[in-house]
Amino acid sequence: DQLTFNVTGSNRVATLYVYNGSTLLKSFPAGGTSAQSITVDFVDNTLLIPANTSKVITVKADLYTNTTAVADNEVDVAVGILDADATGKSSGTQVTDTDDISGNTHQYYRAYPKFTVNASSPSGTLIPSSNTLLAIFDVTATGSDDVTFTLGDGDLIVLNISQSIGDSDGLLETFELRNYENGTSLDTTAAGAAGTEIQSTTVTFDFTDADFIVSAGTTKRLAVYSNTQELEDTGDSIQVWLDDNAGANLTFSIDEVNTSTYDDAQIIFRGDIYAGAFSKP
Repeated sequence: DQLTFNVTGSNRVATLYVYNGSTLLKSFPAGGTSAQSITVDFVDNTLLIPANTSKVITVKADLYTNTTAVADNEVDVAVGILDADATGKSSGTQVTDTDDISGNTHQYYRAYPKFTVNASSPSGTLIPSSNTLLAIFDVTATGSDDVTFTLGDGDLIVLNISQSIGDSDGLLETFELRNYENGTSLDTTAAGAAGTEIQSTTVTFDFTDADFIVSAGTTKRLAVYSNTQELEDTGDSIQVWLDDNAGANLTFSIDEVNTSTYDDAQIIFRGDIYAGAFSKP
């Protein structure tokens, strides 16, 4: 009996482990070129599946360490099954399933940013102001190196704005991104285009005014401010959020290594990350 695995990014994978629940069934080396197929033999009765039932096997991996070089990051790693050969316990007949089964693709990084909404991020009743705090996001540098956002590296964050405004002076609203730890302004930009000032839209912060560096293993806070004086009518509302619909909604660097290729918002913002909603009573 055997399983044939297809391993994408196998040059980043040292060892694979196959589990039935918490029980280890088999471990085997990977490595080599990417992608490659690996056929693994199992002794009889390693995994028993009663008739008309199913079981779930889990594949885990030990990964090789890497560097901060561009080529060593944002590497696709995935494990699928190409073939499965099993033997009927009573009949002794071997059956083969040749349908390819694709596993989820993972992104291999030495470091990456994790975004969450800070517990003290505000919401609720909107009091129109020239300097309204709309959101606080925690940014954690997960991994072995600093996560950096700098203008020269092409780094950016796209912020979505859902809003309802009864009337407007026709001028675009401005939004500001700050380092919440020290109050430093990182970027200020207008939302949308002329004629769209009352519509839901996006702003792109590209760190024009200052860098934002999160040291490895630490968390820093980003804050979003805006002039909300036009949201003065009952029922006016606003909410900002991070959207996972496009990888380019987030671009970051590792240890300030200049690259614009780390754009994985579809993973890092997965499920969308909503700050609190505000409404004018």
